[in-house]
Amino acid sequence: MYLCVMKKFKKHRNYGFWDQDVRLSKLSQLGDPLEKLNAGVDFELFRTLLEAQLSKLSKGSGGRPPYDYVLMFKVLNYKIRNNLLLILRRNFLSKTGIAL
Repeated sequence: MYLCVMKKFKKHRNYGFWDQDVRLSKLSQLGDPLEKLNAGVDFELFRTLLEAQLSKLSKGSGGRPPYDYVLMFKVLNYKIRNNLLLILRRNFLSKTGIAL
């Protein structure tokens, strides 16, 4: 069992290479949107569909193995979600007359 003693939050410029636990705990306390997305959507339901539609035959031995299809689906989903939120926010601000 790994015991981790939580450190006090540091300023961004003072983070070291091994202070990832501090960053992740701060993100969790602030409400990490990735945690909310993973808690709300079971992405493994899409695995069979994604692998059936996107699988490619290898052209030979060697090379990098492909990325996990579910992982790439999560990335695209998060990217589209944030882009749409940005567009909606800009539309709302422009219609209400609030300048950015």
